[in-house]
Amino acid sequence: MDKYRYILLIGSLLLATVFGFSTPFSIMPEVPPIFQFHDEGVVALRPLAEIIGAKITVDKGIVTAARNGKSFSCSESSKQAKQNGVPDTLPIAPFTRQGILYVPVEPLMEALGGRYALGMNQDRPRTATMSLPGVKPLTLKVYNYQSGRPDTIRINSALFIVRIDGSSQRQLSFDGNNIDQIALSSDGMMLASAPTFGTMLLRKTNDPCAVTIFSTPPSDLYGYSSLSFSPDNHRLLFSCECRITGSRRRNYVFYVNTDGSDQRYLTEGFNPRWSPDGRFIALADYDNNNQLKSYLFDVNTEQCKEVAMGCFPSFAADGKSLLIYKKYSKPHADPKDNDPYYYLNASIPLDANGAVAGPERELTPQNRLESEWNGCCHPHESSFVYANGHGIFIANLEDRTNKRLVVPAAGTFISAPVFSLDGQHIAFRRQDKSGSSIWIVNTDGSGMKRLIPNRNVESFVFTPDGKSLLYTGMMEK
Repeated sequence: MDKYRYILLIGSLLLATVFGFSTPFSIMPEVPPIFQFHDEGVVALRPLAEIIGAKITVDKGIVTAARNGKSFSCSESSKQAKQNGVPDTLPIAPFTRQGILYVPVEPLMEALGGRYALGMNQDRPRTATMSLPGVKPLTLKVYNYQSGRPDTIRINSALFIVRIDGSSQRQLSFDGNNIDQIALSSDGMMLASAPTFGTMLLRKTNDPCAVTIFSTPPSDLYGYSSLSFSPDNHRLLFSCECRITGSRRRNYVFYVNTDGSDQRYLTEGFNPRWSPDGRFIALADYDNNNQLKSYLFDVNTEQCKEVAMGCFPSFAADGKSLLIYKKYSKPHADPKDNDPYYYLNASIPLDANGAVAGPERELTPQNRLESEWNGCCHPHESSFVYANGHGIFIANLEDRTNKRLVVPAAGTFISAPVFSLDGQHIAFRRQDKSGSSIWIVNTDGSGMKRLIPNRNVESFVFTPDGKSLLYTGMMEK
């Protein structure tokens, strides 16, 4: 019997590999911070309840958090509450801000049988600790609003998840710091996030606590970009505009192990991308004549070599060619033309050692409208997706045919198309006068719909099972 069970198990794993079946993706919210008002701390109730395993119910305006036979009940704008059914007067009334209910943290912990301790005032940043039976101790950031009011709480941008049918949208971060960039490991087990300024954080998706994985003084840093995990998920690659000691501020490429060790500066450049086998990193940079060129960085030898003119290099799914974005001067360009260039995408064949193995091939028609190239290669097939002013297209790497999937509506600009990991869907950003939203379309051009409203979305990525989208966006006021 054990032999047959083993055969069935191997068979199911092979089916999952061939047909793209995967375990449903799940993620816990990040630990919410404490907001301190006149020496009384409040916390976002719903995400904390999810983390500690408390069940939330609402009945006639009364919100109850229950866990292991203990409960805390309260209502918005009222100091009257109940701890395990016993009436209690709260030090501050619960309130809702940007759709989030905040409650006093100490009465909540007391009711649920937990402990809460605020760190020392001199600690920077100040933190608090929280512990309950059966739950890993939590460390929470503390933000002081001693001279402020609850309505001064302001979360500018946050991390969200939404299913591709538009249902089950959840907010996953509740910190006051902006989140601009995110990356998700291919197995869905690790999430990296980065603000415009400050520290890059990494956490396991089944753990609400994040750790600092990369930090540089704010005066030396201006923006992270191109976060991506290595194919084996052991390293995190990114670029940032910063100042290395004794140099002017410009773009540099780094990687760091996912355990936080071996933080390494690799080379100058931006838009780094891993090869499918993890041996090479493609990147772009300006040469001494201020010309944009594409380069390959060998991870083993740490040598960087020029490949071609052009930028935004990205590997095809088989790793045997490099796709680049180029611009050419227009023949007999009109001196009055503000943009005297044509734009196109091309492919360059590579051998196993990363050397150019043949002539460059143009993949897309010459276009006077600048394309938006984000390295959106199909994860399994010889094709890639790109956007320009005429719409969203899929180009075939073999026969070089281009098929338009999306026609832009009047007054809109579409950009940043990206494939789901199963290759069945494409998400893209659409910008209009009201802001940016995220849309989704099937790879045959059918089923286009708006997935995320106008939240000025900065970064988005499909989950490994292809069923949901993680994104960062502005909070509603």
